[in-house]
Amino acid sequence: MRRTRLSLFISILCLCVHISVSAQVPVTSHEPTEPKPVIVRSSLDPATGAYVGQKVKLYIEVMTNTWFTKAPQYPELRIPHAICLELSQFGTNYTERIQGETYAIQRKEYVIYPQRAEQYRVPALAVDIVFARPGESAGEVTLSSSALEFDARIPKQAQGVDFFVCTPRLQVQERYDRGFEDMKVGDSVTRTITMTADDSVGMMLPPIYFGPIEGLSVYPKAPKTENTSNRGEYTGTRIESATYVMEEVGSYVLPEIKIFWFDLRSDTLRVEILEAVQFSIAANPDLDIEMLAFLEEEETETDEEISSAVKRRIDVKNLLYLALAILGVSAALWIFLFPFVKKTCAWWKRNKQRKAESEEAYFRHFRKACRRGDGRQIMQRLLNWLDKIHPGPGEATVEEFVQLADDMELKALAAGLKEELYGESESDESYPSWQAVDFYNSVAKARKHLLNEKKARGKPTGLQPLNP
Repeated sequence: MRRTRLSLFISILCLCVHISVSAQVPVTSHEPTEPKPVIVRSSLDPATGAYVGQKVKLYIEVMTNTWFTKAPQYPELRIPHAICLELSQFGTNYTERIQGETYAIQRKEYVIYPQRAEQYRVPALAVDIVFARPGESAGEVTLSSSALEFDARIPKQAQGVDFFVCTPRLQVQERYDRGFEDMKVGDSVTRTITMTADDSVGMMLPPIYFGPIEGLSVYPKAPKTENTSNRGEYTGTRIESATYVMEEVGSYVLPEIKIFWFDLRSDTLRVEILEAVQFSIAANPDLDIEMLAFLEEEETETDEEISSAVKRRIDVKNLLYLALAILGVSAALWIFLFPFVKKTCAWWKRNKQRKAESEEAYFRHFRKACRRGDGRQIMQRLLNWLDKIHPGPGEATVEEFVQLADDMELKALAAGLKEELYGESESDESYPSWQAVDFYNSVAKARKHLLNEKKARGKPTGLQPLNP
């Protein structure tokens, strides 16, 4: 009986405590929070890490629950020790449902090629956004994406390899414009190597070194790079070629060429080997006959001249009279034509000076500097040419020209040249070794585009101002 009363008392006491605590606990509201009008988010692909030289995609997505009245303005991406490119100026537009709201989204894509085995930090990027506000004027806001990090490493299989390409697929084709049978002195053959890599750009593919061979003359041609896109998938192509001219009789070998690449599909290091070519060069009888005929012709002409000189009688008196007559006529002509000659000489000097100060002359100096391969002279000649075509106040800069050209390969090559000249103190970014030939080709391509564009607009001379 006592136990029953005690149990009843404890139950009543617990009920009272529960009621008291429940009264003091505040009621939590489950009403949904109001959606944000503008959101910026960022992501990496692959998200965790990559190999050195592998393409890493950075997506910056700008979202609004109304619509964009202007295209968002994205900044330039710069990461130390990595090549950063914008493969397209335009973003991808789509919609997405977030917390019951429909958002209009524009996605901007950057690509990053890490050049060293280290941890990389992708900085926050500030995006200028203009969006609609129903019943009000358009809203303007600058939002930053989140900073991201990833690790880049060298595959174990590629340790010790000087240069390799990271790609899911690499194709290498080699072609000769003729066979090596019956090769004779004076003949020539051109070797062409075409490399094509998926998920890469042409500038990331390795340059081919055509070394000297005693007994042959080797003439490498300027490499050609090309980038193509098919539904967002990029393919880079690089074409290298050289012409060999046979100069001496003997047996020769064109050495093999090895191109290393890391297969991202199977995580395997592969190598494409272009086999060595052995051949012989024989004497060229036709070349010897032509040379003998040339020498005999010279000897015949010499004999005729000697015979004619012996037979010819020289009348010194007649020659003196003739010389005096020619001198008198020349003096009269000089007096009569002197004003015209003076004006002609002045016009010739002005024309020569004008040509020397023309845009074309300054670009020729830049081309000669690129042939020499001196980085400092190349930069100086480039700046001189840019100052010539720059009509605005102040001095022209390489950065303005690169921005106007809108060429990702020119941008990377110019950055590589600046890094070689100014070192880490100027910038802590790293770019692959640049080549003077590639740099000249990119600048010449941009110049041709600007000249054609100006010609289409109907203006006779001058390029588009770098500071409009």
